[in-house]
Amino acid sequence: MPVATGLGERERRIAEAMENFAGKRPVLEPILRVFGNILMEKARVADRFAGGGPGDLDLDVSRLREGVPLLAGVSLEPVRDRLDESFEAMAAVLGRSFTDFEQDLARLDGIRRAGGLDLVRLSRACLEADRRAFEEAAEFFEVQAGFLGMMTACVLAPVLEAVAMCCADRVRESGWLKGCCPVCGSMPSISYLGQGPEPASEFLTGGGGQRYLHCSMCGFEWRTRRNMCPACENEDKDRRLYFQTPDEPGERVDVCTQCGGYLPCLDFRESTLRPPMDIAAIGMVHLDAWACEKGYHPLANTSWNQVV
Repeated sequence: MPVATGLGERERRIAEAMENFAGKRPVLEPILRVFGNILMEKARVADRFAGGGPGDLDLDVSRLREGVPLLAGVSLEPVRDRLDESFEAMAAVLGRSFTDFEQDLARLDGIRRAGGLDLVRLSRACLEADRRAFEEAAEFFEVQAGFLGMMTACVLAPVLEAVAMCCADRVRESGWLKGCCPVCGSMPSISYLGQGPEPASEFLTGGGGQRYLHCSMCGFEWRTRRNMCPACENEDKDRRLYFQTPDEPGERVDVCTQCGGYLPCLDFRESTLRPPMDIAAIGMVHLDAWACEKGYHPLANTSWNQVV
């Protein structure tokens, strides 16, 4: 997979990581190519939106200290135009990536152009994981509910990623400790261990290093307690396990036997190389497959971990 020229910095890093993971695990090249192209388009759109600020959303950073995500209950109406623009960009790459859904995509685009596709309402349903809302909307639009949900997530993600980039410093200053994203409230898709600025704190346990979570929706990353399950906040070490393959000690999947959730994890404590986290998650789907076979479930349903 040669890296194309004329890419932005983040797009280039995604393309290089795609090539590296495909070289290491050739069997994953098709899925890396499909979702890598989607991630590159998402990065391009998010970077463009970030230049215009957070989009006039009614954001109150002080709520974070009360444990309320920045976008919880906030109207997405001010970013309606961005959602529409994102649809046009993401629909193009989705159409090239998933030809089986070509008719559904064309139908939704036609409904959107006629003013009948409420992307603000669908986006709120996406953030609230309202499956029933998607089932009802899919029946009304005569498309598949699974595709409608995936499409909405792909459209919403770059819009919220731009918000996260614009508000990152203020959000990190809040001292957020929960397992869900402080920006959009979504669950993480992957975590990583890295060296932190403090030599010792409540965030550290045996072996040192800081633990960070990566949001499955907006891509924001935040520090959390090292041994806490993001989903149920269990910190009982006897109910927190991890599994890894002998040939890749820096890659593992963390499992909570209390809630049954799992989360892939990368160890960067002794590495200067760090791939974009979403591509890293795709490059580790063999661990998703293993965890699912054992009866565990992902903390966040992503378009790639639903195909394993």
